[in-house]
Amino acid sequence: MANLSRHFLALCAASLFVGLLGPDRASLAGGLPPELLAARDAAAAVQGKAMDRELAAWEKVETLPTAGEKGAAHWSNDAGEIIPSDEGLRLGCANGAIFARFKDKTFKGPIGIQYQAKAPAGFPASDLSCDMEASPVRIQLVFGGYGNVATHINVCTSNGVNPIKNPAAPLIKPDTWQTVVLLIYEDRTCSFVDGQPIVEAMLPEKVTPQSAFTVALYVASTEGLFRDVTILRPRVPAVPVPAAAAIDEGVMKKHIEVAAKYLGDTNYEARQAAADILWNLRPLSNATIQELAHSTDPEIHGRAAEMLERITPPKPTSTRPPIHMLPQPILPRVME
Repeated sequence: MANLSRHFLALCAASLFVGLLGPDRASLAGGLPPELLAARDAAAAVQGKAMDRELAAWEKVETLPTAGEKGAAHWSNDAGEIIPSDEGLRLGCANGAIFARFKDKTFKGPIGIQYQAKAPAGFPASDLSCDMEASPVRIQLVFGGYGNVATHINVCTSNGVNPIKNPAAPLIKPDTWQTVVLLIYEDRTCSFVDGQPIVEAMLPEKVTPQSAFTVALYVASTEGLFRDVTILRPRVPAVPVPAAAAIDEGVMKKHIEVAAKYLGDTNYEARQAAADILWNLRPLSNATIQELAHSTDPEIHGRAAEMLERITPPKPTSTRPPIHMLPQPILPRVME
């Protein structure tokens, strides 16, 4: 009889707890609420098609030569060694970094680059990176930098260097060809490795058709291979996004509202799911992220402010160039 009484009291207490939580919060006892699960799944699907949507607006202009001695002859270097290889452009540097710059011409902005890179077997995986400069803007995509511990973008101007980071960005897979994409729009840049987004950031200076970009590839303290190095430019006129990659903005805005509601939830998994949704639905969610960053709730403010910092270039923290930034030559000819 005593056991039955205790069981009855426990059931009453559980029911009271559920009632206090309300329908949405109560569902957290057994997992995430259905509306949050639906939003998370939809946002993940959108993120998986992000590169397809971006590349739909770009076209291939030119594939730069890389293979053999003829390919290597189109690149110059200030340090290290350019090693002719039938596999592609092979760069080697025992200490420091080697920049291989395409020396034939510069390219008008906006501009994109897509290439495949590999860390050869037997060599440390580090920095299969690219560098695009048209004063006053310089964008470095650091892929597997600092001994394959970080992948991020450096936005460099005369005021200093702003590293835009994503701790979840992919790293180098040794002895494996990986596809890298860097797109530089008029006012923003975005990048991908094997279809997975790295970071997106607004640019502090406008890129114009008068911007003449130099193109460089580099590795640091190792050897690296590059092939299928292709220059991209925006399509004119613009073309529609492929149906398979298109999104329903009305539906996604509802998912963003759901995520905003749970960003300060008492349940950690719900907060994390909400943050992932807001991040994956950029740039559609950018305005919501900015609004949430002004919240008086410390949890909401902290998470939103962190996302906002990753998409908006902060004020320079250093006026010293990074180790990879070497002087660039002035190339006279601009591609028409």
